[in-house]
Amino acid sequence: MTIKQYGGVFGRNPTFNNVTIEGTLTFDGDIDIDSDLTISGDLYLPDNSKAIFGDGSDLQIYSDGSKSIIKESGAESLVFQATNINFKDATDTDFTARFITGGDVQLYYDGSEKLATTASGISVTGSVTADGLTVDGLATISSISPALLLTETDTTDKNTYLNTGGGTFNIQTVDDAGTGYTKRLSMSNATGDISFYSSDGLSQALFWDASASALGLGTTTPSTQLHVLKAGSDANVTIESTGTGSDARLNLYANSTGVSQIRFGDEADTNTGLLTYDHSNNSMQFRVDDSERMRIDSSGNLLVGTTSAGIGDAGIELRADGQITGTRDGDYAALLNRLTSDGDIINFRKDGTTVGSIGTKNSDLYMGTTNGADECYIRFAYNGDRLVPASAVGGTNDAALDLGDPDSRFKDLYLSGGVVFGTTGGSVSSKTLDDYEEGTFTPEIADAVTGGNTATGSTVEGHYTKVGRLVTLNMSLINIDTTGMTGGLDLFIRALPFTSAGGQTGRGEGSVRADQLTYSGYVTPGIEISDAYLRLADNVSAISDAWLNVSAINSGNTDVFISISYNVA
Repeated sequence: MTIKQYGGVFGRNPTFNNVTIEGTLTFDGDIDIDSDLTISGDLYLPDNSKAIFGDGSDLQIYSDGSKSIIKESGAESLVFQATNINFKDATDTDFTARFITGGDVQLYYDGSEKLATTASGISVTGSVTADGLTVDGLATISSISPALLLTETDTTDKNTYLNTGGGTFNIQTVDDAGTGYTKRLSMSNATGDISFYSSDGLSQALFWDASASALGLGTTTPSTQLHVLKAGSDANVTIESTGTGSDARLNLYANSTGVSQIRFGDEADTNTGLLTYDHSNNSMQFRVDDSERMRIDSSGNLLVGTTSAGIGDAGIELRADGQITGTRDGDYAALLNRLTSDGDIINFRKDGTTVGSIGTKNSDLYMGTTNGADECYIRFAYNGDRLVPASAVGGTNDAALDLGDPDSRFKDLYLSGGVVFGTTGGSVSSKTLDDYEEGTFTPEIADAVTGGNTATGSTVEGHYTKVGRLVTLNMSLINIDTTGMTGGLDLFIRALPFTSAGGQTGRGEGSVRADQLTYSGYVTPGIEISDAYLRLADNVSAISDAWLNVSAINSGNTDVFISISYNVA
């Protein structure tokens, strides 16, 4: 070694000024340099020997035997200044980092650039793995088909893959091997349509049609704002509220002049059934098989088969005031059916108390009213063609009912049969009054039973009343003119309205009032068995009566008034 000294002092801590060292100089202690040091060869410092810079030993460069260290040990910054700063491997082959003035900063992996800064952010080549990411601003992934993989390390095959390609954004589940993808969501950036996929990722389970603002569940062509389709099985919609006192609601709101509606349809008819609330008239309408069948009007009346209250149209009305009406065209308007047992079919009540009923007993119909223990019921007995008194349950009720009363009487009673008073027995063969009749007839005055000669008169008339078999005749024969008749022949009054009965019951007696009639005792009318004529008998005391003949009449002056009763055939 050659040391050329141009000034300075040697010693334990020598000081050199303007020293040139040719060869190798070894120091085993510190060396302080307070001016320029020019080294044309190598400067060797052993491990842990430091090249120290700064008054406070701020910058230190050294090797500790395992690594090389550049250290800023003070409170200042370590600043690298250069036009470009490059970091390369030990072989000076590959870059590890580059800092370009006015350009980007580049970070490398195994000689390949992986991250670079840009004017708007950073550019990454390959994948980014991070345990957290905070982006203040816009994060951009730029590619023909940019993607982002979110890998979960605590589960198996449940990673999330986000990508966009062909104008469609997709979210998929991917396995850990990166080979199995299951589509979960896709969105068209062109239309805004969004599809949510089924669990197998093969079909679109939920579809949002952005252009129509319509949501389809099970369909990609929703026809309404919400369209639920379940092909091959039942489709159900559930609205559930399980909290104590909570409600579940389906709210339908419409304009005050519109309707709120629930429609029922099938593949043949989309609205064969409707439940409609018409806000214009505040009515609830029910439509079945394409026709309105029932409605509740604004007054609360329930109308079935008609659209307005009133009995002018066929239909049923359950009115809000409690009235029930039924109108039917061409057939019965009510059908009430009691099964199995006898009893009331309709029960009538006043203030909650039964006042009457209509029911059935042994296939007969009964009806009536009741007031405590008092009952007034009748039963229509079909097997005997009878209308009979009945109890409140349709049973027997003998001799308990009256027909009318003194202050409230029936007017006329029309019968084709008779009236039976009690029962027969013993000598009583009949208690049936089967006829009543009133009428007029014109009696005929003659001198023979049939044929012969007849008389005239100013008044010749007769009236009769028939009650059952008993007939009563009243005749007025005034100014009898016997011209042309034979005076010695018996006098007959014929053309009676009824023929007398056979046997002794057919004989009849009565009374006569006469004027200018010749007789010896007193005169009575008489009718014999099975006759349709009568004669006048002259009854004289102690001798047999005799029939008057034509000569007993003072022609043109005699008046005869006859009343007689007899049984008819």
